[in-house]
Amino acid sequence: MTHPPSQTCAARARPRVKLAALGTIAVIYALAAGLRAAYVAQTRHDPLTRDLAKGTDMEVFDRIAIDALGGRWLFAGSASDSPLYPCLFLPAVYSLTGGNVHQAAAVQGAFGALLAALTFLLAWRLYGEAAASFAGLIVALYAPLIVYDCALLGEALLNVLSAASLAGLIYAASRPHAWRCAAAGLVLLGYRLLRVPGALSRRAPVPPAAGADAGVGVRT
Repeated sequence: MTHPPSQTCAARARPRVKLAALGTIAVIYALAAGLRAAYVAQTRHDPLTRDLAKGTDMEVFDRIAIDALGGRWLFAGSASDSPLYPCLFLPAVYSLTGGNVHQAAAVQGAFGALLAALTFLLAWRLYGEAAASFAGLIVALYAPLIVYDCALLGEALLNVLSAASLAGLIYAASRPHAWRCAAAGLVLLGYRLLRVPGALSRRAPVPPAAGADAGVGVRT
């Protein structure tokens, strides 16, 4: 059976569009990751970004991650903590970096840069390549995202999971299949675990005043 010339040309053109989009995604991700790496290098000795002051979110997450690496992940943290980032994600990053805070920030920045690529994919699927390129560049260049992606906080994981869950739902809705729906559901579960306080914790909350005068702890 032969296809009309118009259908044949359209079928041949689709792979080229996909390859071009993959190239654009690679450029946008490389730009986002490079800017985050430059920011980490520039703030290596900045006490505002690398010193873990007692009682701050970064110090608490750092302590929870160290407990988790010591095998106490189920009971790490307090009742106000969301479990996925400090109990699973940050310990995994620390296992790659040997607990080095500076290197952990670099790894997390590279992970956070995925948001720019996911934003491109979402916009490309909904609005076309021109809008997707513009949206991806905005995410790659947006300064507050660069700062929070490289901090020992859960925002990078939250943003990536949010975009990934939305992309999974759109893909599953456009091409319904059991495994696609299940994959989208698993990403949503991860997003939910990230946002539910105390889902895996068993320790009583630390009073806000605790550690207020305990000074600053510095780990590199």
